[in-house]
Amino acid sequence: MDKPVVRGVIFDCDGVLVDTETLACRVLTEQLCDYGCDMNMAKTHDLFIGGTLAMVPPKMETMFGVTLPEDWLAECYERTFVAFRNDLKPFPHLD
Repeated sequence: MDKPVVRGVIFDCDGVLVDTETLACRVLTEQLCDYGCDMNMAKTHDLFIGGTLAMVPPKMETMFGVTLPEDWLAECYERTFVAFRNDLKPFPHLD
């Protein structure tokens, strides 16, 4: 019997190898501020960490009366990927 070839391994590495949540939270906070929402990292974290991005528009409408543009999610993903590309670093214990 032939053994299957392992072509890759996927790790759920947030908080183990890298910290993506802090960067994603920073990006979302900056984007919401750009749209006129009075947000900071602590508030963004408290409201949205552990949830889905679908929660964001209705919460901004309720809290600030701000309707996010239709393309806000695509912009959020793009900003997040840029931040990951530029700023994501392994935790120091991995060097």
